[in-house]
Amino acid sequence: MRASHAFLAAIALVGTGTSVWAESLRGIVQSVDADAKKMIVKEVGTDVDRNVDLATTDATVIRTNKGVPMSFRYLRKGDGVGVVYADGVASQILVRQSPLVGVIVKAEPDDEAFVMTPKGEDEDMRVTTTKKTTYETFDGKVLKLAELKPGDGVSVRFNGPEVARVVIGVKPPELTGYVKSVAADLNSIIVTEVGTNVDSSVRIDGDTTIRTSDDKPLTIKQLKKGDGVGIAVIKGVAEEIVVNVKQP
Repeated sequence: MRASHAFLAAIALVGTGTSVWAESLRGIVQSVDADAKKMIVKEVGTDVDRNVDLATTDATVIRTNKGVPMSFRYLRKGDGVGVVYADGVASQILVRQSPLVGVIVKAEPDDEAFVMTPKGEDEDMRVTTTKKTTYETFDGKVLKLAELKPGDGVSVRFNGPEVARVVIGVKPPELTGYVKSVAADLNSIIVTEVGTNVDSSVRIDGDTTIRTSDDKPLTIKQLKKGDGVGIAVIKGVAEEIVVNVKQP
């Protein structure tokens, strides 16, 4: 099936001179081999379910949909692409860059970088930013790189090869201690914090998840005095409670 006129017009922005025998496709990048300069693209917008193996050369023109030139090594799994190619070799690639989503491992503010674990990946990766990179929470609060903490969720937005914006899902503060009491109305618990012996009241609502350390679901009725708990707390309300059940 031929690509839409809108797609062909977009591809035309990348450059000219492509052979009239060239094919075009739209798709999502499934994998990238930066060393071999090859990628696999899953075609979208047609009735055919297929993956297309594509190679590139030094002559391949690659730009983002915002017109920013970029090299092949910055392509990532999940990016949307429009490709003009012939005999399995891409001559032009138009890229709609997808955010890189994962969890912060550590911040390296002195090097303007941070280490993260991308979603669905086993290996950590180091992301280098620039002085123009902005940091903010999902609700718009401005942050600094040094404020990123291990466990924070992160969505990295690119502009070509550079990191333009980093959006942070801040990890809730944690309270570790022992259950002192459970309120009769089952809407809160008192927890004695480990290390300080300070008692804190934590509210429970319909969105609070409670589970054991081996991932078995619990209800607040099943909590007992002396149970060890680790609680993610947002504004005094428990988001998640992980319980190390006290043995009888």
